[in-house]
Amino acid sequence: DPLQKTEAYFVLGGNSYERGIAAFCVYEQFPDAFFVTSGGNHPLQIQALDTVMTEAALTRHWMLKQGVPPAQIDTITHSTSTQEESEDILRYCKAHKLTHITLISSSFHLRRMRMVFEDKFRQQGITTRYLGASDRDFHASEWWKDELSLITLNNEYVKIIYYSVKY
Repeated sequence: DPLQKTEAYFVLGGNSYERGIAAFCVYEQFPDAFFVTSGGNHPLQIQALDTVMTEAALTRHWMLKQGVPPAQIDTITHSTSTQEESEDILRYCKAHKLTHITLISSSFHLRRMRMVFEDKFRQQGITTRYLGASDRDFHASEWWKDELSLITLNNEYVKIIYYSVKY
């Protein structure tokens, strides 16, 4: 969706760096924007630095280092899947009376996000917009040319089927 000002911008868990870049771009355009980072998984690679952080904390950390003020970033650290994130974000929206939000995730993830979020949020009177972060390892126009793009595409299609059947 074209970027617009909304009440809050939710940065979904997973690729904290690239999704954090997309969130920071929002901040540059809307310096008073409010963000909520989500994700309760603990990326294993961060343990190489002798620390443990949730995806939400890691995204928040990166955004703070870029200059987003701490008061403009909240976190939700319970969810470990897109489905769980939708439930946590819906609770957050209801608790904070939010009716117009933007969801930020990797571009290749947006189709499944819409499947999970759109109707559920519309039924609660919440308008959702979607912002896709660029993914360094996934090339949509040439996905068959490198292994990481092939794996990413395959995983997302499997997840779409799984979510269609399970939810």
